[in-house]
Amino acid sequence: MKPLVLLSNNLSLFIEINRHCNDQGWFISNMTDPRKTLDLVQDEEVSGLIWDLSAAPLKQYMSEMKLIRKNIDGPIMVFAPEENHDERISCYGFKHRCLYDRTLRLR
Repeated sequence: MKPLVLLSNNLSLFIEINRHCNDQGWFISNMTDPRKTLDLVQDEEVSGLIWDLSAAPLKQYMSEMKLIRKNIDGPIMVFAPEENHDERISCYGFKHRCLYDRTLRLR
């Protein structure tokens, strides 16, 4: 099975997502750098990506996001620490499946 990639430096977010996904048989690959995430998706097939904007702001990593989108056929979900209209429009332009504008609570 192709892994799902989480781009985040939030350890508690990784632990929660990893626990829930492992229960469903999914493997999570945690990345903290968008450039290394790009390398990963160019070298390996992945199922999808969860991008935490608090770890990697979209404005700063727009070119990486464009290239990542070209290499992932599956969903890209984006978590934002707060509502930002410009980021939302950018994400829809990349054909992301969803954008969450508040902290995700899995429990």
